[in-house]
Amino acid sequence: MTPSSLATQVIDAVPLDMYKRILEPSCGDGAFLSAIVDRLDASCFSGDRVDETWELIGVEVDGRLAQSALATAVNRNDDTIEVKTRICNSDFFRAYLAGMCNDIHNDTIGFDHGSFDLVIGNPPFGGTFHRDIEDILDKRLGKRLGMKIKKETYAFFIVACVDLLRPGGRLTFICSDTLLTIPTMAGLRNFLMKRGKVKLTNIAEFSAETSYPMLVLDFIKNEDSHRVVRNAKVIDRKAILATPNLSWGVDVETAHFFDGPLLGDRFIATSGMTTGNNALFVRRVRPGQQIQEPFAFEFYQAPVTLKHELERARLGRLSVRREAALKAAEMAGENRASSARCTSRQSRGRRTARFAICTVQQGKRANCVFRSDALYLLARRRRCRVDIQADEQLVSARCRRTTFFWTKGPYLATCGNTVCTPLLAGRIYSR
Repeated sequence: MTPSSLATQVIDAVPLDMYKRILEPSCGDGAFLSAIVDRLDASCFSGDRVDETWELIGVEVDGRLAQSALATAVNRNDDTIEVKTRICNSDFFRAYLAGMCNDIHNDTIGFDHGSFDLVIGNPPFGGTFHRDIEDILDKRLGKRLGMKIKKETYAFFIVACVDLLRPGGRLTFICSDTLLTIPTMAGLRNFLMKRGKVKLTNIAEFSAETSYPMLVLDFIKNEDSHRVVRNAKVIDRKAILATPNLSWGVDVETAHFFDGPLLGDRFIATSGMTTGNNALFVRRVRPGQQIQEPFAFEFYQAPVTLKHELERARLGRLSVRREAALKAAEMAGENRASSARCTSRQSRGRRTARFAICTVQQGKRANCVFRSDALYLLARRRRCRVDIQADEQLVSARCRRTTFFWTKGPYLATCGNTVCTPLLAGRIYSR
């Protein structure tokens, strides 16, 4: 839930007199709607409003929270101001697709494109979609202006809500800071830049319960924008377009790095991988010491059946080709895959070979780099390749059989466990 103090802070930055039909598409317990009512009450008592009407519409899929929102954001009607609050206990995306939604009192609310003045709130991120509408949503929202929109809940909330805004309407969302730079959000950044004005403001603290970096996205729907404003600093459109991922993290100091050829133009580079559980896969490397492995792993061959794969598949469906391949493998007795599981935590660490930053590929020797100070090793066993970047001091990538290193400090390149040559700062090496 959004803290009420933060909701009030966000609302205070919005000129509500310009926006009379307001939507909160994931209203929770009504923090934003309540803040809007309080703000309008304050302006009413100060004598600033005469015979004006606001319509506040909240959508919440959780029935308990929807009732709470209705109780919190009460209607107001007097001689100078009318605020009508309507809450829909529904999935926002179903209302978007249907073009309408029934509120708690079973009155119909229109969700036509271009029918809202202001959309505000804190949409969920990292969530899921109902299976029966997931593919439909992907077709409607998953590609805009020739670029893919990542199938992520907050990304789809943004695109859908921009559709619902009238020209000149405003969208103000609290978002994850992944919106700024990650390549999978490049399509969303492109869409927003070409559909209106973008302003971004970092949130110092969302709440005491989380330190996850968040920001406020403030978007005005109008024409193609030539700039993005982040924390009161202007990022020129040309600088953004010069980056391969349309990054909103670029600034005046870093923009010139993208004027010429990029490392990616010379060789393939990867940004790493997500472990899901660092305790199982990440080991600290200390100078002159071997890694202590605290876990025992079991490697085995697990069956892969058509029934099991159908149960795991989204919407319970596989392609005709995939089903045929699985059936053929079962009939031939070849339906097994290498798997691993952690069987126990050892009381005393088992010694393993010493590694440092590595590029590891099954069936090939590891290319390693040693540093003098402590590092971390990301070591998944057997079946995958690992590329690691530590402290932004070392960038390594492999192009066919060649490994490249770029370093700003005193590193040693190794082949196997044998030191080959020291690396000098600021130079590029290959072997």
